[in-house]
Amino acid sequence: MILKEADDRSVEIQKLREWSQDARIPEDVREKLEMDLRIRLAGAKGEDRSAYELEFHYGNRPDWVIIHDLRLAVNGRTTQIDHLLINPALECYVIETKHYADGFAINERGEFTIFHQGRPRGIDSPHEQNKKHIAVLQEAFDSGLVPLPKKLGVTIRPKLINLILASPKARISLPKGSEEDWSHVVKADSLKSWIVNRVNDMHLGQLFVGGMKMVSEETLMEVGHSIVALHQPAEVNPYKIVERYGLSRYLNQVPAPTPVPAKAAPVAPSKSMEAVEEGAPCCQGCGVGVEFKVVAFCRLPQNVGKFGGKILCRACQVAPTPTAPVQAKPAAKSSGPVCGDCGVPVDDKVAFFCRLPKNKEKFGGRVLCRECQAK
Repeated sequence: MILKEADDRSVEIQKLREWSQDARIPEDVREKLEMDLRIRLAGAKGEDRSAYELEFHYGNRPDWVIIHDLRLAVNGRTTQIDHLLINPALECYVIETKHYADGFAINERGEFTIFHQGRPRGIDSPHEQNKKHIAVLQEAFDSGLVPLPKKLGVTIRPKLINLILASPKARISLPKGSEEDWSHVVKADSLKSWIVNRVNDMHLGQLFVGGMKMVSEETLMEVGHSIVALHQPAEVNPYKIVERYGLSRYLNQVPAPTPVPAKAAPVAPSKSMEAVEEGAPCCQGCGVGVEFKVVAFCRLPQNVGKFGGKILCRACQVAPTPTAPVQAKPAAKSSGPVCGDCGVPVDDKVAFFCRLPKNKEKFGGRVLCRECQAK
């Protein structure tokens, strides 16, 4: 039974995608934004694959509980658990998902190394990360934040199990003789088989204890809902990305318009040209004959505007006929957001703040500048 879906982070991903392609932002900063975007997309892809395997095998079973994307804050410590799977024996599989398509290696000291485009790079240990998740969840149980069931007057204590899911395509390299130590590092498509094999490998005493701890489906749901009630959603605010990468200095700049080369106006034949032998080029300033290389020179893009689109001899090129000045077009008005009360322009950050659900109702759905917000 699925008690909680993953939180929606599409707003931050969309903003990262936009800013990583924004020409106002320097290339080196855009490269960092693109890397952040790739990491988030890879993480989301890995979590989606793990969620699919969990829901395919256990999503419709009332004797199992699935909780996705659980964020807990207990006694000053905060943690984010990718997935939590609980069975009637109150065995809690705390699952950390890592989507490393090219695989990873674990050395004798438990250090993780990933491979990206054939190059190794050290990363934080998912095993140690998940131990921190387990510690915070254990504290939630120990402090009574999650009421635990009792049998014959004895409180049933959950068992927390560290489980790391990798991409099905990942190549996992382990030190020789350490396969048993890292048996909890599993490819996502082998999740069900790993759980079944774990139960099959239990000895009789473990099975007896597990059977004694079994709770009803109703009790299991109560425990699951109590855990979900502790979830504290992370603030979805893409402007934290603005602060992290210092984007304000670039996003507040108005992008310069793309210059459009002026088209040369068609030149009507002058009277002086009519006086020249048919087919012979002539100057449109004084009417004298000109060589074809002079014609080619006058038609170069940088000279078309200079000579007003005319064919001029060398003498007339030095003192061309003055042309009427071109009136500058009035600057286009800004199309950005403006305050709904006073009409002054506001930046994107203020507009986003006004459109947050809690502020949208407060401001009547309007975008207000900081001064009008305080009224």
